[in-house]
Amino acid sequence: MKTYKRKLLNLVEYIFKPLYRKIYNELSISIRIDQIKRFGNISDGGYIIDVSNEYSTLLSFGIAQDVSFEKDFSNYYPSAKIICFDPSVNSLPEPIMNSYFYKLGVAKNTHLNYLSLTDIVYAHKLDPKLNNIIKMDIEGFEWEVIEHSFESLKMFDNFIAEFHFYERPRKPIFLFPFTLYKRLQLLRKLKKHFYIYNVHFNNGPGIIKFKNFLLPQCVEISFLNKTNPKLRDLNAPNNPSKPDNQMF
Repeated sequence: MKTYKRKLLNLVEYIFKPLYRKIYNELSISIRIDQIKRFGNISDGGYIIDVSNEYSTLLSFGIAQDVSFEKDFSNYYPSAKIICFDPSVNSLPEPIMNSYFYKLGVAKNTHLNYLSLTDIVYAHKLDPKLNNIIKMDIEGFEWEVIEHSFESLKMFDNFIAEFHFYERPRKPIFLFPFTLYKRLQLLRKLKKHFYIYNVHFNNGPGIIKFKNFLLPQCVEISFLNKTNPKLRDLNAPNNPSKPDNQMF
């Protein structure tokens, strides 16, 4: 029995370890931002955001009974609109200034009690020229939202989410390497359009363990859009006579 288990563990390491290594290598901070602040609880529910912007709208996905992040955001940006979504609760646990709550979730497409991010952006007439931010804590469904609404996601200056790297799809386990590889590709796609300015490994859910390698199951990441006006004002072309193409 021990020999069988050892062979199985060796097979798991052989299949998954290279993918998790590559994911880990992508989780590096790519831009330094001095004006950052933690909003929310000290424990789970808090996130780091860039506070050098004046935000117009916060879309917050995943509320449950914790609105500490949204409250701190509202206190810091009293004129910002806060739009909250969660299909698992009937209302916000406590009132927040300039907030709106919808007993709806976000998903890859609009159906039943779920809306696509694209439809939400359209319904609320979010102006891409204004500074908008997303907070997403939706227990693994972030991947399908990113995949199917990426163009809408690119409209936001800041994107903060908890990413899950351990859920198995509703399919046989042998298909999970393909799912994990797709998540690696989506992470790389995100990094083509966003800088990572904060990474925090969530120690709550657990750790994916290999013989000589560890990776937390959940990772909180803060992204800054590469088209942010603040960055455009600071950067300048090295050769003014050539096109300044930054999409590489």
